[in-house]
Parts: sequence; structure tokens; C-alpha cells
Amino acid sequence: MTDTKEVPAEPPLELLGLPNICRLGTRARDCVELEKALNSEGRDFRMQALQERERLEDNGFGDQLMEMQQTLWPVELLRTLRFKIDKLFEYKIDDDYALQWCQGKVTEIISESKNKHMIVKVEWNNDCLKECDPKITRERLMRTKWNPEEPANGAWREDLHHKIVKSK
Repeated sequence: MTDTKEVPAEPPLELLGLPNICRLGTRARDCVELEKALNSEGRDFRMQALQERERLEDNGFGDQLMEMQQTLWPVELLRTLRFKIDKLFEYKIDDDYALQWCQGKVTEIISESKNKHMIVKVEWNNDCLKECDPKITRERLMRTKWNPEEPANGAWREDLHHKIVKSK
């Protein structure tokens, strides 16, 4: 059996010619309090900005999801069959027409025309379907209708609802 001896801890290394300052990894109390106050103010500011953005979107100004989309139409992502789509449809309600975004998943590529369009099969989310709407449809995705600044019937984009932060 061997004897184990405790080795005394070495004193902290002192650098000659440098002032005695706080050790690495410590922070002054006033710095910690200042950081907490700034974080609180920053959090409040971000919440106010989110609420203002939502208010503007509710009044028809701006579209957070449109701004989050990639610039070019996502041909390669569509081909992976993992693409979640957000497509705009026009519905007749009484004597008026309304646009509504509907979400689903691309399940099959039927055909494609280079740089013009793709015809795909989409399985729609149940919460988007109205009575008598088919669960699976065939959709023509035009390159020119990819994420337009002015929404119109047939516009489409990637479903990024899961990335939106709501303030409410």
C-alpha cells in the first residue's frame, strides 16, 4: 500500500509590474447590476417592437413571414420532399372574396419545367381545410409566384410559422 500525501495548493501567480486587479472570471457587482438593468430594458424594448410589428401586420402593413423567406425559389428543398408549404388561396365568402394562407407538406414531385414551375402533390394540414376540401391536391408552383411582396391568389412560400415569436 502506498502513502498518499496531500500537495498544498500553489499560491496564485503574481505578475511583476502589473497592478493588482480582479482575478480572471470575476465581475464587479456594479457591472453585474448594470448588465441586469440593460437586459431588462432590452427585453422590454424587444417586446414593444414585437407588439408594434403585430399591430402593423394586423392592419395590413408588412409580413414577417415574407421577410423571412429565402430569395430564390427553393427547387432543391422541394425535391427533398421535406418542404412545408404556405400557399395563398382565394375563397368566396357571400358576395366577397378573401385570401387565406393554407399550410401543408409537399409529398411528391409530379413534374417540373426548368425555371418556370413545378407540379407537386401537397397534403394539407387539417386545420386549413374547409368542409369538402380535399386533403391531398395537385398544385402548380409558379416561380413567379414565389414569395411575392404583394400577395395574390396562387402565391406560395415556405411555411415558417414555427419561427415566429408572438408577444401575446
